[in-house]
Amino acid sequence: MKTKQLGYNEIMIVSMYFNDINDFINLELGVKRFRGNMERFHFNPIPLNEYSRKLFTNIETFHIYNKYDEIFDDGRIFKEIIWYTVDYSTYLKEKEQGNECKIIEYTQYDREKFGDKIPSEVSSLGDNCFEGYDSLKMVIPSSVTKIGMKCFSTSQVEDISISDTVISLGNACFSFCTNLKKIQLPENICIIPNECFACCTNLLNVIIPSSVSSLGNNAFLFCSSLSECKLPISLSSIQNNCFNGSTSLTSLSLPRNISNIGMKVLKGCSSLKSLNVPEPYYLFNRFVLFNRELIGIKLPTSLKEINHTHIQFDLHQNHFEIPCSCISIGSCCFAQCHSLKSITIHSNITTIKDRAFYECNNLTSIFLPNTIQELNEYTFDSCISLSSIHFPNKLERIKERCFQGCLSLKQIDIPTTVTFIGDEALPTNDE
Repeated sequence: MKTKQLGYNEIMIVSMYFNDINDFINLELGVKRFRGNMERFHFNPIPLNEYSRKLFTNIETFHIYNKYDEIFDDGRIFKEIIWYTVDYSTYLKEKEQGNECKIIEYTQYDREKFGDKIPSEVSSLGDNCFEGYDSLKMVIPSSVTKIGMKCFSTSQVEDISISDTVISLGNACFSFCTNLKKIQLPENICIIPNECFACCTNLLNVIIPSSVSSLGNNAFLFCSSLSECKLPISLSSIQNNCFNGSTSLTSLSLPRNISNIGMKVLKGCSSLKSLNVPEPYYLFNRFVLFNRELIGIKLPTSLKEINHTHIQFDLHQNHFEIPCSCISIGSCCFAQCHSLKSITIHSNITTIKDRAFYECNNLTSIFLPNTIQELNEYTFDSCISLSSIHFPNKLERIKERCFQGCLSLKQIDIPTTVTFIGDEALPTNDE
């Protein structure tokens, strides 16, 4: 079977994906029949400087890939194509000159100049673009793929329709939209960002798309009317204060793929009566702990049912034994377990994540198995009663603020295996 050689057209297509000018030069120096490849281009496939511009002698259309690319006005270029983000005002000016802009953002300045209707050419809405918007309804066109930080913050909108073409929402995107009652989230976003719906006090319910893997810090903070929030099976992380202050939330089901839950996720959820968590689960001092990677969530006093089973807490329990099936203690797992005095950690545990025992202010001693090689940030921060700790003999790293605020820890025997100690990892003399 004969192999077909690349011709001039094929090698031009291939070379369009070269990274820099040296690739083009090496091609022409190394393969005699491809000499003159750069001369065949009528546009620049890579950014050019004064030297490389001389090698592409027949350019008529100039592509500007970056805001800081060098631009040539040598009389032989008839059109420019701009690939970096420009605002709508700049796009109109470039259009008048016969140029093209590929990524157009509607900014707060554009809105003040051209009005509330989003032009069809726009692919993103800039930071603060519709902040304070005073209309009750908003339809975001299908051309938009990105919505910037605080884009609709403090607006009066009640109903927002977002096309599934949107793949990114900025932090605090809809924060303080106190009239917002319902919103249909796009199916292709991966993250509900920090403070996205914070203080949307009239938001009634939300369906999180199946594409979402993380709910950010304060995502639904003080959404006091939120009674229902359906979480997808794809969700793996719920960050700090996510539902803090959602006083109307009555039930919540956590998907089985959850591997990280932050602090105070359900604080102030005074109407929460029912919680479904992945099996198996363990109750401890108004904490529920679950999953093969042990993670914990503090429960409101209003909670009466977990996995449709009536629960009763032992509020005086002060010892906890981690199940042998667990291999990891998750972030914030026992954070602020104020009655915890002792804990048994089996040798199956290989990882203790950040803030795992943060502010366990009655924890007096801890024995760490030799399977632990690293202690993460804030692991025992503010454990004010901790006076004794047994370090693993294979410990290598103690990260930032690991034992900061451990007022009773007067003597620490650091193993010789430790090669890294982070900033403020150990208690300071003035504490």
